[in-house]
Amino acid sequence: AKHYANLNKPRLATVLYALAAERISAGSADSEPDISEAVRQLLHTASIARQHWKQHELAEALYERALMLQPNNLAAKNHLGQLRYFSGDREGAVEYLQQVKDRDNRALLFYGRARYELAREKDDSVEQKRAREDIVAALETWAFGNPDADERRLWLRQLANVEAYGSDLSQAVDELIDYANANSSWKSISRDELPDVTTESV
Repeated sequence: AKHYANLNKPRLATVLYALAAERISAGSADSEPDISEAVRQLLHTASIARQHWKQHELAEALYERALMLQPNNLAAKNHLGQLRYFSGDREGAVEYLQQVKDRDNRALLFYGRARYELAREKDDSVEQKRAREDIVAALETWAFGNPDADERRLWLRQLANVEAYGSDLSQAVDELIDYANANSSWKSISRDELPDVTTESV
């Protein structure tokens, strides 16, 4: 698998990594089955497929397989939920992310965004308000005490995505900018810095 990864053949490398994980989960004459190690390898391979090779469908399949082997694995649920969000499956995103939103701030952010978008489609103002609260809480937690300039750039992109929802969240955007300026260690933020978010990457 490493050999084919070095040859820039990510699909084949990923399949071989996944097959290795399957062998680990099944065991052999010389070794006992090790589900935890197999799942760890699947998650690692999915992360490589997603982040380095942009093979999101492969990553999704690997996370799904990890959950088949270990249904309560929270890391797999978190990653799969975020991938479902970016693939446009808002219901699937909510299903997985609601189980990890209290453990991971990015999970809370995309859980809130998925809920907000679903509620807006249904014209459910009560649910929109609840989802908006999740989005704001996630972005406040992200900004709090954060000194990292790269994180500032990513935070601004997420704030621009919130701004793109329209006037319903304009006040929340202003309040988040004020919050970040008062509570982060980033240089001062203004609305003029919000980037164009016509496309959103995973």
